Amino acid sequence: MGMGRMTRGPESNDMITVTIGVPTYRRPELLEALLRTLPARIAECADLGITVGVLVVDNDPAGSAREVAEGADLPVRYVVEPAPGIVAARNRILDECVDRDLLAFIDDDEIPREAWLSSLIEVWRAHGADAVMGRVISVFDEDVDPWLLASGTFRRPPRQTGTVLQVAAAGNLLLDLRSIRRLGLRFDPSLGLGGGEDTLFSRQLARQGGLIVWCNESETEDLVVASRLSRSWAAQRAFSSANAGTRIQLQLTDGKIRRGILRVQALVGGVARIVVGGLRRAFGALSSNITHHARGTRLVHRGRGTIAAALGRRYDEYRRPSEDDTTMTDPGSTIRVMQSLGAPRPTTNPYNKMLDEALGSTEGLTRLRFSWGTALFGRYDAFHWHWPEAKLHGSTWWKSTGKFLLTAALVFRHRLSRRIAVVRTVHNIELPDDNAPRLWLLRFIDRHTDYRIVINETTPLAPGTPHSLILHGDYRGWYAKFPSAERVRGQLGSFGGIRRYKGLEGFIDAYAEAVTVEPALSLRIGGRPSTPELGDDLRARTADLPGVGLHLDFLSDAELVQLATSSDLIVLAYRFMHNSGSVLAALSMDRPVLVPRNEANEALGREVGQEWVLMYDGDLDAPTVVEAWRAATTLTGAPDLSRRDWADAGRAHADAFRAAVRVKRHRTKKR
Repeated sequence: MGMGRMTRGPESNDMITVTIGVPTYRRPELLEALLRTLPARIAECADLGITVGVLVVDNDPAGSAREVAEGADLPVRYVVEPAPGIVAARNRILDECVDRDLLAFIDDDEIPREAWLSSLIEVWRAHGADAVMGRVISVFDEDVDPWLLASGTFRRPPRQTGTVLQVAAAGNLLLDLRSIRRLGLRFDPSLGLGGGEDTLFSRQLARQGGLIVWCNESETEDLVVASRLSRSWAAQRAFSSANAGTRIQLQLTDGKIRRGILRVQALVGGVARIVVGGLRRAFGALSSNITHHARGTRLVHRGRGTIAAALGRRYDEYRRPSEDDTTMTDPGSTIRVMQSLGAPRPTTNPYNKMLDEALGSTEGLTRLRFSWGTALFGRYDAFHWHWPEAKLHGSTWWKSTGKFLLTAALVFRHRLSRRIAVVRTVHNIELPDDNAPRLWLLRFIDRHTDYRIVINETTPLAPGTPHSLILHGDYRGWYAKFPSAERVRGQLGSFGGIRRYKGLEGFIDAYAEAVTVEPALSLRIGGRPSTPELGDDLRARTADLPGVGLHLDFLSDAELVQLATSSDLIVLAYRFMHNSGSVLAALSMDRPVLVPRNEANEALGREVGQEWVLMYDGDLDAPTVVEAWRAATTLTGAPDLSRRDWADAGRAHADAFRAAVRVKRHRTKKR
């Protein structure tokens, strides 16, 4: 506190010099409106024994504010600071004021009300302060969504004049530069374009004994432009402010152990905010209470921002458009896409591996493999869902709960983002989950998908749904590197992950009857059951059947080729079938398939040759199995998979992602 009293020198007869410092960046209309009001505000200080100057620091290297500054109705000192970011602009203002006593910061989108500057100076003198913060009052250039007002995003409550503060914002802030110079304070460049530079600066001032007080009579109007009057902007603001606040706390904490503890506390607190905020948002939705809905949403994103900071991730709120806007929609630009799939592993579905390779080699497309950190806090233009339900299951109940919460946070990020397009490849028509919370979340994802990729021509979509058709590629090149097996006459094969809905039990029952009619038949089944109980059931069903071989575990590619190529016919008796990688895998190895009749399989048969796609109606029975096997033994040649080449898959996906971004932008403009 003493520092301010020693430096302001009320007993001195010297004239106090004050600079009004205005950082600006490509907002000439707003800057012009601000400069028009300053002559009246300066005139109000005539009896205070001060001289006032105006300094505009243009953070645009092109000098876009020069004409406005030079055309103002008062003398304005104008300089250009080419280094990007608000930190560089504020430090340039400090550098330009080395011979001044006081500095009054005001942002270029603010309008000072009557007595704005004179009130700051009077409170500075009365309290011997090192800094004085005034009010910033939000005003709007159009009608405001009541949800935004209820969220508290633009709420800045008044305080009693003279209230001592530990932190201050620089939008309306008077600094005693003699104190600042003596303490050696500057805005920290390490914050880059992330914001929060004024928070750190003022906290450091208070920690070193500086006195910061509040002036309720000093008011500026902050014009909130239309681009900020959206729920997605409010959500992003909540994220960025929490992110900056937590990073600053970490920066002000001494010692690795203390910072480590603070990171853990931030992680736990962030998760708690997401949980509580999500529950409050849900309650608001159910009760139609916009306050609970808005405050809950804001709390979720504050939790995200806190977690991001704890993990060392920074959100650059003031990133320049040329750097920030990677949502490129023209074919010659680069688009960043986060896949819901991680890096391929030995057990990964070949479709995922081949798609990963295709996307990774496509020019103009940056493929990001999934990680929770990047998905929740990273920068990308589109998010590509494949099987959302896979993100909701863990090996224990608490892991499943954690994954559900993380997925919910990710979904809310996408829902409230103005720039991330959500794309989903429609692998399955039905949502495969009977757990009520998971089913609700899967429906939410589906409802708020911006763009869909369908991998066959029969996928049903609502009229007007934005989508692209990218046919499921074949696996000929993938499996060609593995040696084929010698054909075993009479062998029926079935492979793939074993699930109840795939109808394997019915096929086994049909085989049990068929083998009594045609003793030459045998059966090989390969794949990992979804539950141990399902595996036990299959062993019990086949224990007394002749010619059955079970491999109830994951099949390597080499093992899969051996099973498929040694079989006369591959039987996939799914109860529900729309897109099946197993069907294409069998056809890629020139093996016919027996599948249930539906629109998708009929279309596939017309494409590759009806003799290669044998179909049955209703439940699979023994006569159908025997008839299909006999037809399969007469086949020669290979199915026609000419439309299933992977060569163009990456480019087709890149085009779809760009189309999705255009859809997202169009919807955002309509909000």
